[in-house]
Amino acid sequence: MLAVYALVNAASAGWVSGETIGALAGSLALVGLFVVVEARVKTPLVPLRIFRHRNLVGATVVRSLFPVGAFGYNFLGVLYFQHVLGYSPLLTGVAFLPSSTITGIFSLVLTPWLLERVGAKALVVAGLGLVTAGLLAFAPLPLDARYPVNILPTMILTGAGFGLLFMPTVQIAMSDVAPDESGLASGLVNVATQVGAAIGVAALATISLSRTQRLLAAVTLLPPR
Repeated sequence: MLAVYALVNAASAGWVSGETIGALAGSLALVGLFVVVEARVKTPLVPLRIFRHRNLVGATVVRSLFPVGAFGYNFLGVLYFQHVLGYSPLLTGVAFLPSSTITGIFSLVLTPWLLERVGAKALVVAGLGLVTAGLLAFAPLPLDARYPVNILPTMILTGAGFGLLFMPTVQIAMSDVAPDESGLASGLVNVATQVGAAIGVAALATISLSRTQRLLAAVTLLPPR
């Protein structure tokens, strides 16, 4: 929460302000304190030995990073649709429907079938590639984008990528932990998704706001024609 607060307020307070640096330092200190406590108590909430499982750590890292793109895509996409293209809230929801539909189809039908044939790690790599391609295609969208030509391909790519990622990352995380640690492993990968999304969206929102403010300031400084 402290890290998110620091990132959200960085655009107004400044990235190198005492408030921002202090809040970020405080969040890191709290994480360090949590690690120290968990290493010393008899019954830790998160036994540090769990991080010896490479598959669990890798899956947790992936599930903490890809929500930055996934949730950031939704957040900035809504702003783009409504404030740039002039979509209504209802039409904005419809615009995202292809991505959600494809994610559901992949998660329920295609991904379980592919898991048995190519394995979880191959699907994660393919999913990350598709999400990256979709985000790269979304980034340079013009002011007068046409949905079928410019936007729909990004929805297809990201939807397929998300659908390939969710189930395999959980399977990888659970693959090398003991049965009595399965609840802890599941909790870690799911919490990682929420934390990554919160911090990622806060960072992207602040970066985009800072960029917008710099562009507006540059425009106001231009001499009148």
